[in-house]
Amino acid sequence: MFAAIAELWIAAISDLGNMCRKMWPVLLQIGALYVAAVMAWFTIPHLFHPWLGIYVGRYLVLVACAFVTSPFFVALHRFVATGEIRWLPARGAYDDALVYASWSAFILLIEMAPLILYFAVEAATRLEALAGFSVLLTLPCAWVLVTKLATLLPMAALDSRHATWGAARRQTRKRFWFIWTATTAAALPAYLGLAMLVKLGGPFVSSALFSVLMIACILATQLLPLSVSTRLFRQYRAETVALGLQPKTQGPWRG
Repeated sequence: MFAAIAELWIAAISDLGNMCRKMWPVLLQIGALYVAAVMAWFTIPHLFHPWLGIYVGRYLVLVACAFVTSPFFVALHRFVATGEIRWLPARGAYDDALVYASWSAFILLIEMAPLILYFAVEAATRLEALAGFSVLLTLPCAWVLVTKLATLLPMAALDSRHATWGAARRQTRKRFWFIWTATTAAALPAYLGLAMLVKLGGPFVSSALFSVLMIACILATQLLPLSVSTRLFRQYRAETVALGLQPKTQGPWRG
């Protein structure tokens, strides 16, 4: 198990380097869109006053960001899977990006549901203890669901016709701890870099360099797990196809 995780970790670091060298225009476009999303994120509290409204608004900002960045993330998944260097999807491939964005919005909803539920319960009951208890119940469920859907986004990028909740669950069945450990280990260097930047970058928080490094670290926290999940999807899809549990992919992204 640990040898396989180490292999995935090394591959993810290598993929990140290759993306920086060969797909840098895509990363620059995603980074620019993230800057706009961060600005919108901090603008939301000036538009909505209740905390529930603020976090619903921030969720909608993330959904909008997911939709506008989805073509670029599809290109990155395909780069990891096939080595294809394409800065924008081919003509007719935007349907895949739409599927990818829709599933991204669904996963974002799962991730933010505990926080939104907390403020909804607090607003409805005025009982902070009850709101905290609702988070304790829903947070583990969200964590388990997101882990079990680890191959859903690579599936949407590479095989959108068969990208379903059930297909992702079949691929990840009985592999929960392996997938969680592999994706967490892959993203750990980026999270450590982000934590160090937040801890030590206080005096430079208003500088352009700080903003660039912050966006780069945030992007790395996504790109490293993206590499791992794409590689796991290709491996698990081959197994499920061999067992007759999933049809073969049609089109240029099979493999």
